[in-house]
Amino acid sequence: MVLTYRSTIAEKFKIIGEDSDGSRRVAVATKLPGQYARWGLELQHPSGRTWRGDYTGTHILDALGELLNSKEGEYKQSKNRGHRPEPKVFDHHRDPGGVAPITGIPTNKTR
Repeated sequence: MVLTYRSTIAEKFKIIGEDSDGSRRVAVATKLPGQYARWGLELQHPSGRTWRGDYTGTHILDALGELLNSKEGEYKQSKNRGHRPEPKVFDHHRDPGGVAPITGIPTNKTR
């Protein structure tokens, strides 16, 4: 009888892109336990943004490359901002937080 031991460490592939300014993008594929060819994908940008996805198949390096290519535009915009987080868009419908509401201009009601 032959005993086969299974590792408890998940199989992973990583693609790390490092630019001349030292910023790094890291794409990681982690094989999901108990699945033949199912992978969890994650891409981390220097700005702190993270994208996740799933892939089923055996061409995992191609899938990681496609994930990197699909977010190239966001990476370039982030690099132009110095990898700071995106500015929040002002919401005109938000609660002003205790500020008195603006009322209409007083009108002459004696007409």
